[in-house]
Amino acid sequence: LWPDLAAKAETFTRREARSRLLECYLRSVGAATPAQAHKLLRWPKSDVHSAGQDLIAAGAAQEVGALGSQPGPWWVSADLLHAANATA
Repeated sequence: LWPDLAAKAETFTRREARSRLLECYLRSVGAATPAQAHKLLRWPKSDVHSAGQDLIAAGAAQEVGALGSQPGPWWVSADLLHAANATA
């Protein structure tokens, strides 16, 4: 299992890997601002932005202007959005 994992990881570009890591982060927390993602991941802001835009384009996340009274932008996991729509 583990030797195959290393071989698979070599096929990802840095950009793809960052998008996957950001997607895992958003799935675990539900939603985050780009600034929160930058603070945690410590990537250059341009890389955080690119990863977020890749997730939005792929439908894995959505950008919203605010969450309740908290100003954004926020990136919201598609999983969270689907769960919220299913209970609505």
